[in-house]
Amino acid sequence: MKSFIRKLIDAFFRIIYHLEIRGQESLPQTPVILAPNHNHLMDPLLLAAIYRPDLTALAKKELSDVWWIRQVFKVLDVITIDREGRDLKSIRQSVEILERMSLIVFSEGTRNRSQTEPLPGKPGVPLMARQAKVPIVPVVIHGNFRPFSTMTVEFMPALTIESFGYKRLNSEAYQAIADEILSRIYRRKGELIDENNHR
Repeated sequence: MKSFIRKLIDAFFRIIYHLEIRGQESLPQTPVILAPNHNHLMDPLLLAAIYRPDLTALAKKELSDVWWIRQVFKVLDVITIDREGRDLKSIRQSVEILERMSLIVFSEGTRNRSQTEPLPGKPGVPLMARQAKVPIVPVVIHGNFRPFSTMTVEFMPALTIESFGYKRLNSEAYQAIADEILSRIYRRKGELIDENNHR
């Protein structure tokens, strides 16, 4: 059933949108944390449509109050977490899931109305990456989700926590890493906006 639903999601996006996927060939074959910008409710479904089947997501609990979103969460085995990101049980569950599959985590924590300026990052993303010993793949999602428009998804090079160069990983370091990842994503998103404006 889950495989069938995923195929429906994939077909929907490929029929309704022109999908431009970049960087997919360099994705690690092992589990990763996908850390995209989050500007639209459809973002996780788009990623589910184009990524390998071994993928689930982390989402805030409030979203499961909406009936149809709750059904999607069940199909995709989405893990819900409190808005403040202090649900330690969910973080532990995320680390366990990362042993066998990849995980979408929107490190802004909520949808961002700005297309060019990131919200503060959630330090739980690098914390989970360190505990699970998996890389983080920053993901740029660009487009407005209007029917038959172009949606661009760019998978940026995978990052390890060690690559950020912190000798001591405390709360300040995790926050700085989360913010740096978002800064790189929105910098690249700005470049994509410029590309589209000059076409």
